[in-house]
Amino acid sequence: MNTNNDRLKAIEIDILKAFIEVCEKNSLNYYLLGGSCLGAVRHHGFIPWDDDIDVGLLRADYNKFMEVGQKYLPEHYFLQNYRTDPEYYVNFAKIRDSRTTFIESSLKNLHINHGVYIDVFPLDYYPEKSMLFKAKDLLLKARASVEYEADFSYKMKALQKISRVFCPSVNRAVEKRDELMQSVSNSNLIANICGAWRDKEITPKEWFGDGIEVEFEDILVNIPRNYNDYLTKLYGDYMTPPPAEKRIGHHYTEVIDLDISYKEYANR
Repeated sequence: MNTNNDRLKAIEIDILKAFIEVCEKNSLNYYLLGGSCLGAVRHHGFIPWDDDIDVGLLRADYNKFMEVGQKYLPEHYFLQNYRTDPEYYVNFAKIRDSRTTFIESSLKNLHINHGVYIDVFPLDYYPEKSMLFKAKDLLLKARASVEYEADFSYKMKALQKISRVFCPSVNRAVEKRDELMQSVSNSNLIANICGAWRDKEITPKEWFGDGIEVEFEDILVNIPRNYNDYLTKLYGDYMTPPPAEKRIGHHYTEVIDLDISYKEYANR
């Protein structure tokens, strides 16, 4: 197996370049999010001990990308979402390099494309009074997570049991969550509802704006215009790196092979 970290990052950069090209051809506005945005600002590229790329588009542009993206992407890239890959029970997309293998522990039992990827998130309007919205979202998310990840908290176990009663079909639960995420037609708030930082990813919509261009490795990328406010909300003093013992990646993988397609592993 080839797991060279520099090659892994180079493959992800190539995917990002293809993503940006599709956005430019179709007049779609995107932003680097989370750790990718932090890496762009603090390191002008990847956070050295990390290896993922997260991008996001406002919902209208996200839906347009889902509609036309595969047409414009090179044929070895696969635009993965719950419609194009039925066992992918997640409400954001990935662009996968089908020539490679990157099998994450949480997804290893699913019959899906397991190539190296970048994450593509929808950015949705978020309700200012959100208690009921959050409850519905948590229940629908719990139903899908039964199928692809183990969460051993008592709270999640209870939610998963309840969710099975109300949502017998996991595919329908994913569809209903997608509908919920798009149910707010306007708001002063924008959220990456599927993001890892939960409520920290609910921000004033003006923080994104048209974005601003910065360097990321060997290319120029777009990040939220008010990136200082955005990164401060997510990370606090974001320009100060964490202590050495916390400088670790957050992916848990079963197999990484940059030379062999995931399809060959599926047949072993």
